[in-house]
Amino acid sequence: MEIEIPEGWVADSQTLYLHASGVRIERMNYKKKEGWVLVPVDLDQKVMEFSPDREGLEGAFAAFAKGGLDPKGAGLSQKASAAQDAARSDEKLEDASDDEEKAAEDEDES
Repeated sequence: MEIEIPEGWVADSQTLYLHASGVRIERMNYKKKEGWVLVPVDLDQKVMEFSPDREGLEGAFAAFAKGGLDPKGAGLSQKASAAQDAARSDEKLEDASDDEEKAAEDEDES
């Protein structure tokens, strides 16, 4: 089954194609059906199923190219996005308090 692999994809085997973003297209049994499966990096996103033939593989590549999956994770749920923002602000607060401690130590040494 000769197929032109789109740019950014690597054929790991005849049944597994990997994208630089971490998304993969794999031929496997999924939900008791055999076929090509477009698997996102973000597990909150839906897996997309395609027929187990050449057309299914081409369809999976086409779906990815059309933005069927968001490889950058911008499709994160609001809850996950809020958690990431909270973690970032906590890191900033920790850095700020460390800076304040260093400033206080420097004043004590003077």
